[in-house]
Amino acid sequence: MIVVDENLHDQRLMTAIAGWYHGQAVALPKERIREVPTFLQRLFRLPGFKTKALRMAKVVRLSPNYIEYYESDRKIQSFLWPE
Repeated sequence: MIVVDENLHDQRLMTAIAGWYHGQAVALPKERIREVPTFLQRLFRLPGFKTKALRMAKVVRLSPNYIEYYESDRKIQSFLWPE
């Protein structure tokens, strides 16, 4: 799911979305909508996100500098984009 809304900066809202939608959620302001394909292509090249099975049940936050995600354990994993 891609959420285009500048009001989704609150982690509680993203957690609520994750509670009823088990997939990827991307929240961004409408001015950045054109960045989505590039971010997703880069994400899907990473080992932990290459297949649908590996991506399921992960809530992902992408930025130009880093990736954050969590799974059912709710422990946030964070790392820089690989070069």
